[in-house]
Amino acid sequence: MFEKAAVGPQRVRALQLYGLLFLSAASGCRDTASSLDGVPVSEPIDAGAGCQTFVADSLIEHACFHERVGPYVEDMAGPALDAPGIDVNRVHTSFHLRLPEREGGGYRGVVVYQPPKAGDYAVFLRHGTPRIADQGTTITPGISHPTEICELLPSVLVFALQPRRHTIELESEQPDVVLVIESLNEGTAADHYRVDCR
Repeated sequence: MFEKAAVGPQRVRALQLYGLLFLSAASGCRDTASSLDGVPVSEPIDAGAGCQTFVADSLIEHACFHERVGPYVEDMAGPALDAPGIDVNRVHTSFHLRLPEREGGGYRGVVVYQPPKAGDYAVFLRHGTPRIADQGTTITPGISHPTEICELLPSVLVFALQPRRHTIELESEQPDVVLVIESLNEGTAADHYRVDCR
C-alpha cells in the first residue's frame, strides 16, 4: 500500500500504477506484469478486488539459482531471541542453517538480518516458518505463497522492513532449513511482482 502522505513524483507513480492495474483488470487480463514495465515500486502492489499479487517468476527463478549454485553459507542458528546466531545479511546468498532441537519436538532457531535500506524483502525458504520481529514487534508478511516453480525453495513471503536489526525466528519439523533473502527495492514492479485477476 502506498503511503497516504505521498506527494510529488511518488504520488504520480502511485497514480500511474493504480491506473495501469485498473485498465488491465477492466480488459480481463489475468497477468498484468507487462503493464507494470517502467513503473518503479518499492512496496507490494494493491491488486484490487478480485486480484491477487504474487512474487514474479523471474525473482523466484533468481533465488532458486542461488540455491542451485551458491554462494552458500552453512552455520547454526541461535537457540533463543536473546542469543541469536549468525547474521544473514549477505546478498544473493543461500544460507543453510541448522536449528537447535526444542523441547516437545521439532526445531527452532534464531538468526539476525539488517536490511541495507527500508523497503520490501522476499524471504524464500525450504522447510520451516519464519517469524520476523522489529524491536520485539512481529511483522506480518504482505505476500505469502508457494513458489510452485522452485522445488528447492518451495515458499516465499514478503516483509516490509526498516534498515535496522531484525530477528528471524525459524521453526521447522526438520533440523535443517534453507533461507534466501532478496530485495524488492530496485527496478520496476514487473521485475518483482505479477498480478492475477480471475
